[in-house]
Amino acid sequence: MVLNMALISVVMLAAFAGVYSITWSNVQSENQRILDGTASAAMSFMFSVDAPSVESSFADGFSVESYTIDNDRVETNGMSIRQVSVEYALSFSVEVDDFGNILNVDSIIDMPQDAYESAVERALAQDRREGMISLDGKDWMYRIGYQMGSIELEHLIGSQILDMEIILPQRNRQITFLDVTESRVTLRNLLMTLSAVGAVVLVVFFFISHYFSKRAVKPISEAWEKQKRFIADASHELKTPLTIISANCDALLMSGSETVNSQRKWVDHIQAGADRMTRLTGGLLTLAQMEEEETQTAAFDNVDMSKLVHDAIRSVEVMADGRGLEITRSIEPDIVLHSEGDKISTAIGVLLDNAVKYAGSRIEVILKKERRRLMFIVKNDGRGISREDLPRVFDRFYKGDKSRESDDSYGLGLSIAKAVVESLNGDIKAESEEGGDTVFTLTINQ
Repeated sequence: MVLNMALISVVMLAAFAGVYSITWSNVQSENQRILDGTASAAMSFMFSVDAPSVESSFADGFSVESYTIDNDRVETNGMSIRQVSVEYALSFSVEVDDFGNILNVDSIIDMPQDAYESAVERALAQDRREGMISLDGKDWMYRIGYQMGSIELEHLIGSQILDMEIILPQRNRQITFLDVTESRVTLRNLLMTLSAVGAVVLVVFFFISHYFSKRAVKPISEAWEKQKRFIADASHELKTPLTIISANCDALLMSGSETVNSQRKWVDHIQAGADRMTRLTGGLLTLAQMEEEETQTAAFDNVDMSKLVHDAIRSVEVMADGRGLEITRSIEPDIVLHSEGDKISTAIGVLLDNAVKYAGSRIEVILKKERRRLMFIVKNDGRGISREDLPRVFDRFYKGDKSRESDDSYGLGLSIAKAVVESLNGDIKAESEEGGDTVFTLTINQ
């Protein structure tokens, strides 16, 4: 999840940085273009002070027409008109001498004289041709140009004015200021918006990643826990017969002069322990084979399920009679299933054997067909299974009834039955409550 969040953060940072950089570049280019046009128009005005009549036009839509000695005013039918660009933005230009004294101002902004002086002072203090200053809560972009005659003027304003041979008597500087407060605010708002959106998206992605990470890790965690339990339980189950075998071998060695017949009980104990280990390893081998056969092609055949269930019940009747159990059956006749008979017989045998071991007095066996589903149900009374133990009844080596840990049950039977049924694309489930009936239902779709 940490790696996922880190990758998302890097991608978002790169994307937002790209958006902001492109926007910043576009805004800067636009401000530079407007500043160039404003400087060109202002330069023409400055020259119009010394030239009684000037007619000129400049690039990018900026134009100055018929400026007279009366600064930038044109008398038209008794009206005084100031002509500005159609792309007008708040700006002003100031002409200063080598000592920073203001000689002329081209501005239509109502600003006091000390504001112009402060702007000039701050711009000159930076000792740069272009830059930014703050004045009265506004941001201003400025550019400093030099008035060196017609050639320098042509270079600054990009216009053909070679017919104007005006040579200035001194090296004056023109400082043009452009109000870029709105664009700077726009960029700041964009940065805040991107930061807020990025934070919200990261929080959302965090919870999404956390949710799906938990879902992805859950089966791995469960498999790990099952593996640890399996190793612990298998070690415990193997320890018992090994201890029996070892103890009885020691007893035989201690009575080396005795005959085999006189030590028969020790030999029988060893044999019982070996048989226990054989059954245990056989069950583990069956489980391993079931898992391996999941990827193999099954050899299906028509199986007479009614006959198979009757035969399975007969195989446990002797043990049921020995425990005084009553077996009732409800088996629909002539139910045929296209499947693997050996596997189904194994699963049914496990369920019946489990019912005989844990039933109190009765067992009920049901075989029926509902549409295209075959259902085999085994119900028995007895102690039942607690709510805490019920989800684990199909785990390997799990035995919910602690009082039966000393019998020949290893907790593998139901695990084998589940593996068998799932290999046939079927389902098996358990229902029970403590002190009540226990019901195992095996379902196979035809």
